[in-house]
Amino acid sequence: MSSNQISEDLSNEDVSKRIEAVNNFSNVPPEQREALFRRVTEDFNHEVREAAANKIYLCPHMYTKFLADPDPQVRIAIINNSVLIRETQKESVLTALTSIVNDSVAEVRCALARVLYRHAEVKSDSDDNKSIVLANIVPLVDKLLGDRHDDVRVAASLNIKQLTIQFGFDFVFEQLYNSLHHMLTDTQWRVRNNAVELLFGLALVCSAEFFDQNLFPFLNQFLKDPCNKVRQFALSALPTLASHFGDEWLKTKLIDNLQELAQSQNFLHRETYLLCISELAGFFPVQYQSNYVFQPMIRMLRDPVQNVVLLAIELLSKHRESIHPFRRQYELKPILESLDENSPPTTKERASLFLAQCQ
Repeated sequence: MSSNQISEDLSNEDVSKRIEAVNNFSNVPPEQREALFRRVTEDFNHEVREAAANKIYLCPHMYTKFLADPDPQVRIAIINNSVLIRETQKESVLTALTSIVNDSVAEVRCALARVLYRHAEVKSDSDDNKSIVLANIVPLVDKLLGDRHDDVRVAASLNIKQLTIQFGFDFVFEQLYNSLHHMLTDTQWRVRNNAVELLFGLALVCSAEFFDQNLFPFLNQFLKDPCNKVRQFALSALPTLASHFGDEWLKTKLIDNLQELAQSQNFLHRETYLLCISELAGFFPVQYQSNYVFQPMIRMLRDPVQNVVLLAIELLSKHRESIHPFRRQYELKPILESLDENSPPTTKERASLFLAQCQ
């Protein structure tokens, strides 16, 4: 398509013709492109302007015109192409993106949140990429993590993992501690779930002392989280921590702190305690399993909440081959017999079945 034909089609009443003309801007000599892009900024149809925004790399210095477009899809197109624009427009792009934090449309702010880590990967002319990230990207991530819209915060939280991969644990913990705290205490469970994943990733590259002092309180918090998915995710990561920090940490730090769950008035916390010690059973030497795992489980058979009792029966049944015969005969069986005689139907049935397995 010739330049004259493209220019003519931009005046066509048919929107599809105008979009087709925009898609052929690459056939126009560079010195003629700016005039065409300026014409498109005044087009009344947002789809035509969006098509031009997706071709902005052909005339990158025009990006600010489209970034201020009244239609959110046009602004999103510029944000999605902003990494390409930086190849010629340098750090002015990051300055321009700062205003998007306050955009009235959540979808636009989400687009910004999704692209930030890609800007962190761009190498600057001065090779001082870390300083640029600190000055321009970290503040944006932090602001977006405080956004009123859940989806924006979820998208923003994913940047922390990418920044950790790129710059390492020390950089993230020292420079993004405020952002981490936003994630760890967010009201949206999806953000907290991302924080759990990050927490255990950080745990694998720090010492036990550092983890205990700075991150362990958040582990306790996640194990008591009101959202089951967050609790389950935290539970699934416990074996990794036990393997990384060793037996002594498991016995003296983790298990001691889990007692708070065991003694909680909230039955969900007591269930979480049972699931924790069950998950960790294999990390205890055989001689310690009885006191650290099975004795507490047996004690939970006397819990006033039937859900807790049922879970204790289920977990003890799962580990029954590892329970010492003496404890099974003289401590476990009498309690099961009592449950078989004096419990609601479901508990009675499960206790009876487990009792038969113990014979």
